[in-house]
Amino acid sequence: MADAPASKPAFKPKPRRPVCALCQGPYKTAVVVAGQKLCRFCFSRVKREAAASGTSPKDDREEKGEQEQERGTEEEGEFQSLCEEHREDLTWFCTKEKALLCETCKASEAHASHSVVPVEDAAQEYQGKLQHAVSLLTRQLQASVEQKYKEGKKTAVWKDKVHSQKERVESEFAKLYNFLVEEEEELLQRLKAEERQTLKRLDRNLTRLSKQNSSLKQLVKEIKSKSQKAPAELLKDVENVLARTENVTLFEPEVVPTELKNVYNIPCLDMIQILTKFKVDVSLDPTTAHPSLLVSTDRKSVEYRGSWQLRPPDDNNNTERFDTYVLVLGSEAFTSGRHYWEVEVGDSPEWDLGVCRESVSRKGQQTIFSPISGYWRLWLRKGDQYKALISCPTLLPVNTRPKRVGVFLDYSEGEVSFYDVTERTHIYTYIGTFCGPLRPFFSPSRQQKGANGAHPLLICPGPKARMSKKTATSALN
Repeated sequence: MADAPASKPAFKPKPRRPVCALCQGPYKTAVVVAGQKLCRFCFSRVKREAAASGTSPKDDREEKGEQEQERGTEEEGEFQSLCEEHREDLTWFCTKEKALLCETCKASEAHASHSVVPVEDAAQEYQGKLQHAVSLLTRQLQASVEQKYKEGKKTAVWKDKVHSQKERVESEFAKLYNFLVEEEEELLQRLKAEERQTLKRLDRNLTRLSKQNSSLKQLVKEIKSKSQKAPAELLKDVENVLARTENVTLFEPEVVPTELKNVYNIPCLDMIQILTKFKVDVSLDPTTAHPSLLVSTDRKSVEYRGSWQLRPPDDNNNTERFDTYVLVLGSEAFTSGRHYWEVEVGDSPEWDLGVCRESVSRKGQQTIFSPISGYWRLWLRKGDQYKALISCPTLLPVNTRPKRVGVFLDYSEGEVSFYDVTERTHIYTYIGTFCGPLRPFFSPSRQQKGANGAHPLLICPGPKARMSKKTATSALN
């Protein structure tokens, strides 16, 4: 009998290396966190996540691995995981299945036809891809941050515009409300005055008629009593009684009409119509006009002529005339009250309108035509750019070009408002405080208009002469 073959030694599995509690990969040096053993890579990730959330993981202790002597030279590139199936180092990478392989996996039929490269080569390739991804995401993040900044800026600008428009609407309606209250008070006072005067005349008629009735009743009573007397007493002085009866003259009461003399129209919600109540007759002051401006003989229009116009011989001593800026002032100076005037601007592509302090310098250059330097102005440039100026020019939203512009000055309230009379809409209002006399100013277009010359500015006629309060009161009597 042949000898039995020698028995194979019993298989002894390799001792299982300790693995990380998170990634299940082996480690050389463990970090114990909350009772769990983590590799240094997972611990670093946990630490970053904890820092982002405002907490900080604490190391319970550090365990020494089987190769503690190599801890000083440990690097991320030296880390090698084991194949779960064959317990061999994963040294290959399948480019088709994107999986790590050991030598046995690589030699298997499952990956025989696949492209397999060393882990180091694959890692290097993916390192470049990761860097490219980081670069791409960084650029996208930067673009997103810039876009967020732009959107935030647009939001802030939009809120400012809404706030500005809200203030404008509230201000105009408050002004309209105040005007309506004043108009109501004035109408009620006029109605009360007419009522008082008419009732006085009617009461005077009633008083005189009452006295006449008393006299007639007394005379009737006396005659009745006389007629009932004895013949001798009846005939005594009877002729005198009859004469008194014949001489009675009835009082003719004053004819007092019961229809209202005045028409008390309730104003509609039309700001221009209300402002007309404060309309004043403005004329131009030729002594202030720049030499290139031509003021009409009726002092109601001004136009630019380019060349200097003829001036009196002693005009060189005129300190009132503007010698740099193409302006002309109105003759009227306002120190109180409310004043409104309108200017025909037509199709002019540029003009300046507004009020200025009477004390503004007429000679040399000014820094800027703003309220700080004494100018409250609305101006048009390039045919469609309407602007106001406080600290810097502000483009105004004007949808329709006005043919006629209204200027309203409320001295006590410190307001200068501009209106599109054509569309009957508000354009802009300056709000501040005034001191000293203010005068209207005008600056026409300096562009030529074919054979008709430059574009003129025409001041609309002022209100008709109104009766004084004394005259109006006398008319009611």
